[in-house]
Amino acid sequence: MVKTHVLFLCLVILIGPISRTKRTGFFPDGTFHDNPKSNADISKWAADNLNILQEPSLFAISNDSKVQCYRLLFLPAFEKPTAVRLTIKSDNTGTLDVKIMNGPGENKPARLIESKTIQASQQQVADFLHLLDKANFWHLPVRDEIRVLDGATVIIEGVKDGKYQVVNRWSPEEGAYLEAALFLLKLANL
Repeated sequence: MVKTHVLFLCLVILIGPISRTKRTGFFPDGTFHDNPKSNADISKWAADNLNILQEPSLFAISNDSKVQCYRLLFLPAFEKPTAVRLTIKSDNTGTLDVKIMNGPGENKPARLIESKTIQASQQQVADFLHLLDKANFWHLPVRDEIRVLDGATVIIEGVKDGKYQVVNRWSPEEGAYLEAALFLLKLANL
């Protein structure tokens, strides 16, 4: 009886970490649309931009429960796509990775034209996290249904304690979500 319990415990310890499904790709299925084809098209478009910006998948990074980071992916209709990724360090300061690619119609094919790293203070990190809390980021619906011909896609992703959240908004005009996005752009000196 004791041997059976010990064997079972050993199996749980060995297999337990393996049994969790690894997150792969840039976004969970169904992130951008209920229609599988539309979702695949939009996911590919966003992932293609992230690949050109040489950005990692935060969805895959969320497999590591020790990582806390957030990314703004700003995809305007007629300006340069931009990614601003804030990685929070153990001392509650942060590293801001800022990447910009050429805009629509400029020097095709699309390519990364600027990449810089900026340090964020504890206060800046705290201010950003406060804005996310104010926006209720971890509980926001992933998408809204607003779509027009002009404007910008504003995607904020977050990874904390092994959890992943993505929120996609089309040209938000007000509110804490927009404030959080603008705060990251300001920190990035954009």
